[in-house]
Amino acid sequence: GTFTAAENFFLGREIALGRGPALLRWIRRKSMGDIAMRGLEELHIEIPGVRSKPVDRMSGGQRQLVAIARGAFWGHKLLLLDEPTAALGVRESREVLDLIKRLGAQGLTIVMVTHNLDHLWQVCNRVVVMRRGRKVADLASSGTNMEDVVAYITGARQPATAQAEA
Repeated sequence: GTFTAAENFFLGREIALGRGPALLRWIRRKSMGDIAMRGLEELHIEIPGVRSKPVDRMSGGQRQLVAIARGAFWGHKLLLLDEPTAALGVRESREVLDLIKRLGAQGLTIVMVTHNLDHLWQVCNRVVVMRRGRKVADLASSGTNMEDVVAYITGARQPATAQAEA
């Protein structure tokens, strides 16, 4: 079967009664659901019917929110996000970007790979441009602009002229 958001949160970390092999213990689904719902609420994530809705019946944006929240929920210090807004609509992209901003404001380090440069300035403090497997720029987002970043991406500006900022 498919997992609900709560089951997805606890994948591999299920709360169970008893001792012994995992297959012989009772999974405490209600406790897991309560904890996951509290985690989603703390992150201001609202997904209608989230307690019982299978993840495979959620929209792409809702799935992204659950996946990002799962990483934050377990106290990770670093989240790696690969194109987190790819194939999402405007509203769902906004919700994902808002969550990324909130998590960053709470001190979580987030590395986001994106080709959507508009989203870049909405959530990032630093911009690192990779070209052909090499870092060609490492800049504070407040000290650069779209034109400069595109120049690094396309090769119009070379790394030798890049001024890395601390």
